[in-house]
Amino acid sequence: MLTRLLLALMCAAAGTAGAQPRKADCYRRVGPAGELYNFQVPDILGKCNVTLDQYRGHVLLVVNVATY
Repeated sequence: MLTRLLLALMCAAAGTAGAQPRKADCYRRVGPAGELYNFQVPDILGKCNVTLDQYRGHVLLVVNVATY
């Protein structure tokens, strides 16, 4: 029920007259992040960090899972 209400409100807000579209600079660099292989990520149990350098030469699929 709450999901439907939120969806209806978002659709109504998106259809307002005179609204300016939001723009984002997709090519702006935030900072020197370096290579993917320089990062460390926690393992699935969260007990230790895993360096991504050990996967150099392999195909990696990085998925950003956001929690709310």
